[in-house]
Amino acid sequence: MRPTLLVAIGLLTTSPARAQQAALADSVLRIGDDSLHYQTRGRGVPVLLLHGFGGRLEEMDNLAASLAGGYKVIALDLQGFGRSSAPEPLTRYGAVMVDHVIGLLDHLHERRVHLVGYSMGATLAAAVAARHPERVRSLTLIGAMPLRSGSIMLPLVDSEASALKRGDGLRPLIVGLNPVGAPLPSDSAIVAISREDLAGHDSLAWAAALLGMHDFVLSDSEAHALAMPILALFGTADPLRGDVAGWAGRLPRLRVDTLSRATHNDVLGHAALAGSVRGFLKSVDAQGRR
Repeated sequence: MRPTLLVAIGLLTTSPARAQQAALADSVLRIGDDSLHYQTRGRGVPVLLLHGFGGRLEEMDNLAASLAGGYKVIALDLQGFGRSSAPEPLTRYGAVMVDHVIGLLDHLHERRVHLVGYSMGATLAAAVAARHPERVRSLTLIGAMPLRSGSIMLPLVDSEASALKRGDGLRPLIVGLNPVGAPLPSDSAIVAISREDLAGHDSLAWAAALLGMHDFVLSDSEAHALAMPILALFGTADPLRGDVAGWAGRLPRLRVDTLSRATHNDVLGHAALAGSVRGFLKSVDAQGRR
């Protein structure tokens, strides 16, 4: 997939070094009718990585490789994507995906983790943290804030889900996530990107995954539970950065960092991203030892 969409629609980043690859452990967890593919690498305090819509766990490879030197890194293929199951019913997404994350942590006997999510994975991570705060050491949100009523992302999610159900491709996402100040791709380019990124995938399953994101919308009481340290990272050209303002004063331990000239779709490849996340996690761990 090309890094043009909600890498959320792709952004498969380059693979880590061969030595790191050798340390990877691939596994599958079955929860009811669902089959969840995940990878682990490294040792230490656990970090769980959640990718974006249309992506797969490999899009987090650069970050995973950077963290694996000092952490146990777990990366999950979310329901509907990668090598996990991709059912079409809406009831198999949303809140069920929150349960999947907790089920994976229970399976791995991990009591508390650092949660790191990108785009759709960030909204899922926030929902997990709000509903199970005792399981979360810290929360890192890349390219998306927690979902709330009025979030910029929600109309985009609904519009794209409708387009997928009609067979109209990924136009709403391509347009809605276009970098701030950049010209829109041509119609022919949008059609080509949609065709390439949807090839081999179930559009109805992807639509259900999008609509399930409404389950990640937090109530006021749930938002109050987000009392853990939180880092939000956005590219300066990311249109979803506008959602930060809606959380002003509501998350007491929130830190917002921006990555110069990064867009929503290429932020995972930004040279400063891994260092920012690693530094944040280390600071949280140092405070926990005091």
